[in-house]
Amino acid sequence: MITARFLTSLLIALVLGVPVTFAQTDNQALLNAGDQSIREGKYDQAYKTYEKANKFLGEKCSACMVKMAIAKLYLHDEAGAMKLTDRALTAAVDAGQRADAYATKGQILLAIGANDAKKLAVAEDAFRSARKEDPASDILQLRLGNVLLRENKIDEGKAQLEDYLKRHPKGSESDVARRWLDHPTKVQFALSPEFEVTTIDGQTLSSKTLAGRVVVIDFWATWCPPCRASVPELKDLTAKYPSDKLIIVSVSSDKDQDQWKKFVADKNMSWPQYIDSDHHMTKIFDVNAFPTYIIIDGDGFVRERLMSFDPRESLAHRLKEPLKKMLE
Repeated sequence: MITARFLTSLLIALVLGVPVTFAQTDNQALLNAGDQSIREGKYDQAYKTYEKANKFLGEKCSACMVKMAIAKLYLHDEAGAMKLTDRALTAAVDAGQRADAYATKGQILLAIGANDAKKLAVAEDAFRSARKEDPASDILQLRLGNVLLRENKIDEGKAQLEDYLKRHPKGSESDVARRWLDHPTKVQFALSPEFEVTTIDGQTLSSKTLAGRVVVIDFWATWCPPCRASVPELKDLTAKYPSDKLIIVSVSSDKDQDQWKKFVADKNMSWPQYIDSDHHMTKIFDVNAFPTYIIIDGDGFVRERLMSFDPRESLAHRLKEPLKKMLE
């Protein structure tokens, strides 16, 4: 039971600015709940949860606003996301919070302005500001190197990445830095996550064994009408391009393995087939709609991500033009 004495002590603590343990704990619980909603793809719910956490702290929670900005970006409200990073900067009370707000602003600008010179310039300023606040942050150095390469400031960008590698030759992001150094003109593309699957016929395929070839990952299911309708076009693509240039890997989200195997056999789907029973592939590629096609080039960069369904043109048909540019 909450007593009058407890309420009085709480009021005094708030007035004097003394940390209140239960308030901090409740606020962190809200932030954690919002993070879980983000992981589940419930972005609107995540935003509302972060907003509640921010209101809980008098709308002065910089960390809450940073997370709200990320949720807004997922909700395709780029302008709202940018405003929230500015609010987060105003509310920040220390260098760490300012660095987070600047870095989030930079990441949002990279997401919405991959080839926009003005947005890239503002992103560079944001990452430089973040590094001033937190000069020891390695991830900020990587992000700065990335945006410099995108701006075609090749020497400056490489210098940032090479400096990172000198200090962290075996760091968690070292392979990313090396691939950006090897392919500086491709830094605007995301790197494919590493994966390994065992196909219906027992063949093991992985991002490493498929390196050098263009890979199309076809996320589908037998219960998905547009997925079924796209089978003939996928079959045509496997016939058009040799397997040493292009390989299609179909990743099914079916639950009934027998039904999946029968469909694959009946339709003579002779290219690599994999059933994603534990949803590992859909998770690492962040797939939430079917069909989804992801095109990965020979250097491991995701060049296209095609999703949704237009009755006037199948997704499989939309694969043809980007593949033609990459393979012919």
